[in-house]
Amino acid sequence: MDTRWALRIMLVLWLIKATTQAASLAKPGCQEKCGDLTVPFPFGIGANCSGDEGYAMSCDTTFSPAKAFISSVNFEVLETSLANGSLRVNNPVLTSNCPDSILDVDLSASPFSFSDTDNRFTAMGCDNLALINRQAKTIGGIPPFLKFINASLGSIDRNSDRIGCKYAFMFDQDWFTNLTDPYVVQRMDNVPVVLNWRPYGGCRSFGAFNSATNSSGSLCRAQAFCTNQSLCSCNPGYDGNPFLPDGCQAWQSNTNQVTTAYTDTDQVTVYAGTSAGLGLLLLLVGIWWSYKIMKKRKKAKLKEKFFKRNGGLLLRQQMSSGDANAENTELYTAKELGKATDYYNENRILGQGGQGTVYKGMLTDGRIVAVKKSKLEDERQLKHFVNEVVILS
Repeated sequence: MDTRWALRIMLVLWLIKATTQAASLAKPGCQEKCGDLTVPFPFGIGANCSGDEGYAMSCDTTFSPAKAFISSVNFEVLETSLANGSLRVNNPVLTSNCPDSILDVDLSASPFSFSDTDNRFTAMGCDNLALINRQAKTIGGIPPFLKFINASLGSIDRNSDRIGCKYAFMFDQDWFTNLTDPYVVQRMDNVPVVLNWRPYGGCRSFGAFNSATNSSGSLCRAQAFCTNQSLCSCNPGYDGNPFLPDGCQAWQSNTNQVTTAYTDTDQVTVYAGTSAGLGLLLLLVGIWWSYKIMKKRKKAKLKEKFFKRNGGLLLRQQMSSGDANAENTELYTAKELGKATDYYNENRILGQGGQGTVYKGMLTDGRIVAVKKSKLEDERQLKHFVNEVVILS
């Protein structure tokens, strides 16, 4: 790979980065990031930046990094998802007989509800029992669209006189599963929980419609459709924010619908993406090939090093000395000798001495040979071993 290819790859990657950064998920003119959190429309930070007051967020810069909070319920937002219609937020731990006890959480003034599939509700501590009450009834499990938690905390043993501090909480089960110490929750004021959200009134349209003109009056914008979960999603071949005008941007060119939507800039972007993929592939192949060559060279150097250390250089000198026995000496690789002796099988042992073990071997041409494997650990005895090999030859 020459310098020109490297420059092309760098240019292509820069073009892709610039194209990606241009597609903002927030409403034009509004703040998109709060600390590490991306705030996509219909959520928004600041006046007239959200789709509705219920989706308004505030960004508290007194934290480092800054933290986003849902204005209507004052929950810290940890993660947003347009595709799943969910938020992950910090939810208060419910307590009883504790300082500043909290027994209820109310989302009724917001468009959010507790996810019945992602969350679990539990009590923590010995002999503790936690129940969710609604309209004078006890709820079994987490029902769909739950907006209000009124918990009663007590003891499993009705005859128990324990009146200590009790804990219960709704939590994101994925988060809880990854905790190394579950009892750390007793020292926490808030735990992550997943909230579901849907646009007010839903998408107002289900199924296909003219996405180019948005003629159905749907909340879903151009090149987007309404899912069966009342959420907006970009059409196949598009990616971005389906709630924003022109929020769904083309990313592939394998359909007529996507191709007709391309401008000259889009074609450059697709060409850049294809070139980047090919360039990256060639770069990886080049790196892999260089690694194989370096590994092969390193292995050859290592073999030469051990050959010299184990008397190979001395043996070569003996072979070139003109001695009749030395001239009859042949060199074999460790692999060839291992194969000849059935990898030094004990059944092939002919005898043992102070310098090593002698094995019966058979070469690939059928010749029967004796193979002596050195067991010396003292390199000063190598000369004696080499002389013995020459004599045996």
